[in-house]
Amino acid sequence: MVTALADRIGTRPLVAVGALITTAGTLAYTQLPSDPDDVLLTTSLVLRGIGLGAVGIPTMAAAYHQLPHSAIPRATSATNVIQRVGASFGTALVAVILQQQIDDQTSGGASPGILTHAFANTFWWTVGFAVLLLPLAMLLPRRNR
Repeated sequence: MVTALADRIGTRPLVAVGALITTAGTLAYTQLPSDPDDVLLTTSLVLRGIGLGAVGIPTMAAAYHQLPHSAIPRATSATNVIQRVGASFGTALVAVILQQQIDDQTSGGASPGILTHAFANTFWWTVGFAVLLLPLAMLLPRRNR
């Protein structure tokens, strides 16, 4: 469904909208109270998933549209490796930022409120990463050829 939509309206606008949806879904995590509502967190996570799907699938489809058929098996392997390494690096980076936030805010002990604040501060970084998708989306083709 997403690839058909990307073929119809183009990769660039779909990825840009996906980046905005991802950002909107992440913003709720930056405003967490000490006892966050499960419905809010679930809804935000669903929004993030929709947004990331609207970013990832059309981007990969656009990349494969530019390749000759004989290069697709090698590109698939390379893309798989790059995605796994990138995801691991991104997770490690956010974990380091979170640990630094916790260390900065806890001296004698970590209360739930302090930990919630550390997570909220860390999610501002992920908002920044999601916003970075917008200028990168402008590098994608408007329509697949």
